[in-house]
Amino acid sequence: MKKYLAFLLCILTPLPVLALHEIQNKINGIQLQIQELKAKMYKEKKIEQDMEKLISCESGGNENAINHEDTKINGAPSKGILQFSPLTFLQKGKEYGFFPPDLLIQEANLLIWNPELQKEIARKMLANGHYFHWKNCAKILAIR
Repeated sequence: MKKYLAFLLCILTPLPVLALHEIQNKINGIQLQIQELKAKMYKEKKIEQDMEKLISCESGGNENAINHEDTKINGAPSKGILQFSPLTFLQKGKEYGFFPPDLLIQEANLLIWNPELQKEIARKMLANGHYFHWKNCAKILAIR
């Protein structure tokens, strides 16, 4: 009988106010984390959608696309699915850690044809707001 009374006493004792306050703080923290996660997921989804639009506009999805007209502007044609100039591809690839610091432009010119590598570099650029690299298509598509 004593064990039963002790058990009832434990169950019927109200939770301290401090414990309820801690629970509410944890709930608020979880809600904030959920909001941050939703915002991150929205941004990532937007970047993917924008990148697919840019691919369609820049190359029509053609991994072997070359724009010789860009030679007049950049000194070299833009290449591949996202129409990178070799120098931009090299610089951004190094900046975002995809290439070692000593990679040469000639080596980048071979890697530029890899559509997945172009997409990875583009994701980082778009996440940092560098839509201006694709200024014509970004303007036509009204994305930024």
